[in-house]
Amino acid sequence: MKFNVYFIITFLFFSASVSFGQKGLQLVVDSVTHEYKVVETPLKSSNKRTAARDITVTVTPHAAKPESMIDIHMEIGAGTNIEEISSIYLTIIPDCGDGCMQNGFAHIWLSPRAINKTARTVDLVMGGMQAGKDYRLMTAVFGVDGSACSGDGWIINPFRTDNAVKRQEKMLLVINEEWRSTAAIQEKLDQYIADVKVTRPNLSVEKFHMESNSFDKNRLFEYIRQNHLTDNITYLFFIGANAATTSTRHLLNDAGNIEMTFSSSTFSRYTHPLYKHYIYDAENDEMRTYKYLNTCLYPPQEVREAVFEQTNPLISMGMVIPAPNLTPQEKVSYVTDYFTKLHRFRKREISFDRKVLITDGFVDEQNVVAMAQANGRWSSASTVAFGLEKDANYSGEDAIWKADYLNKLGTQSYEIMSLNVHGSPDYQSFGIYKEDINSLPALNTQVISLSSCNLGSYGWGNYLGGEYLGKGNVLNVNCYSDLLLLITTNGASALEYEYRNNGAFTLMSQGYAFSDAYRYAAGYVESQVLLGDPLATLRDSDPLPVVLKDFNVTAEGRTAQVSWSTTSETKSAHFEVQRSKNGSDWKQIGKMDSQGESAAEHFYSFTDCQPYSGQNLYRLKMVDLDGTFAYSEIRNLRFEGGEEAVYPNPVSDKIYFDAEMRGQIKSVTVADIAGKIVLRVTSVSDQGISVKSFGTGLYLLRISKMDGSTEVKKVLVNR
Repeated sequence: MKFNVYFIITFLFFSASVSFGQKGLQLVVDSVTHEYKVVETPLKSSNKRTAARDITVTVTPHAAKPESMIDIHMEIGAGTNIEEISSIYLTIIPDCGDGCMQNGFAHIWLSPRAINKTARTVDLVMGGMQAGKDYRLMTAVFGVDGSACSGDGWIINPFRTDNAVKRQEKMLLVINEEWRSTAAIQEKLDQYIADVKVTRPNLSVEKFHMESNSFDKNRLFEYIRQNHLTDNITYLFFIGANAATTSTRHLLNDAGNIEMTFSSSTFSRYTHPLYKHYIYDAENDEMRTYKYLNTCLYPPQEVREAVFEQTNPLISMGMVIPAPNLTPQEKVSYVTDYFTKLHRFRKREISFDRKVLITDGFVDEQNVVAMAQANGRWSSASTVAFGLEKDANYSGEDAIWKADYLNKLGTQSYEIMSLNVHGSPDYQSFGIYKEDINSLPALNTQVISLSSCNLGSYGWGNYLGGEYLGKGNVLNVNCYSDLLLLITTNGASALEYEYRNNGAFTLMSQGYAFSDAYRYAAGYVESQVLLGDPLATLRDSDPLPVVLKDFNVTAEGRTAQVSWSTTSETKSAHFEVQRSKNGSDWKQIGKMDSQGESAAEHFYSFTDCQPYSGQNLYRLKMVDLDGTFAYSEIRNLRFEGGEEAVYPNPVSDKIYFDAEMRGQIKSVTVADIAGKIVLRVTSVSDQGISVKSFGTGLYLLRISKMDGSTEVKKVLVNR
């Protein structure tokens, strides 16, 4: 299997409690990623510069957008040998007070080319902040003590952005040229634009069609550079892969010859309109940059651009990219199907349970679970069961994990699923392939975050990130198009960063759009692929026309018994019972009038006499008198072919379980119709369970299985 040679790292998360001169800084290049990193070190007194404080940094609001951008001015005093400065690093982190952990989201590396050596100054603009928020600009200068790799500490500038100013915003809808005249896609995009006008009236949407060539890519980039301030371009939504640019890094040896080359395709270049850190190479149709392999070298000639690395996006992005091996018609269907479910979500025909699923293949996830539960939005946060010991080097089969993972994704509903395992474009660790995702009975999860190598490699066959987006009701997928390296310390899960004070999921829980949450949380790395609508948000609680006390679906023979009860009904019109096989296509199978106005408890039941063989998903549509409605949570029930696994029914002596069922049982609980538990057993033999001591009447058998699922059956004891 061949991969592009490129890695992505999340930047080090610094505590904002340090001050200039307290810590030494070491500039290092990761031996695997070849990207710059800053490491804090103890500062020896013999290394302190007497002129340490003759470098000053000031921060002022940017005139055009003071609510989100700042002007940075650095003055380098005469006590500093300006020729020794090898590089300058600036990062912005939210300021939540000393000691709290926040993700840095804006990072820029400067070479000496950025210095006005005559004036001994550096002037720079950074942006992408939220309005009315407190931040810290942290600046590090390297090389001033005679070593190109060391610095004396941070220069810290606290600042606060101005309050929000209501401005007209713009989204560029960047569309593959071949779909300009494709009516099916254009109709869906027009519907999307109409939907946006309803929910975001201050946001205009402009279509921008483009070919996959260097001319169009640079035309788009220059359009964004020239208009991002005047038009307030805040979102980019790519429909197709035409806009992706190839970026190539050349690493030079001390003599200036190319020693190593790394390349990657990226969309994030368009989100950095302030500075070009790549030069366009027309001959090879790529964006390229140069750096010396020896980071601690004072080079004979500076080959780096003035801004040679940056993760400081000013514009949020999203994308829908059909896999390249689909037929032209399949690609059209992929795009239109996505916008169909997005429209249904906006119409509130799709809902998700406020739950989170978390799985880390390398370390324990319990602290992540605790962080998610502490958020307060989600009713539960659960993990996936492992059959093998976690091993950072293992990516092979784990049958127990795979079964539990597919069962939970296929039968339950979540707002968030976050995963950290090894991966490749068409394989996810522990045995997950494209076919496993496609065969899920349903996938009712709104946001999927895949911290895995290459799952977002949109140029590779049926890449798994795209498979997830195209399945069920999935609206957004965060993934990466190249290799991924997440940094963690002290055995903590790398997934914690998404739940920190300003983590992406924390921001989503506060109402931020999917693309904004990832941008404000940690910026965009070059291979980040944010699939789906950039404007999609987690939904506020739907006001229910009725208050459900419970909603259950149980099997009775070959029928499904749907029952529910309410404790309050206000202006309620009726209930619709809906059934689906895949979680996307729902069919009304029954309708019952409600009480209209009631504060008493009411019971309802409906019998589905013709359920599907296999998976059945049920929900209630609760319709108000004015036509508004809300959905219940989803319940699932499975009917296998052949004879009943629990028999006889009615029963007078013993309840028996067939051999296949017995092998799956973890425990059986029997309760009477009032809910009183009359029997609980942890194993079942071929001798069955005696009911001789039970009175005549209806009983519920709750069968807990080894794979974590539960099945409930009604049994009538009759003598």
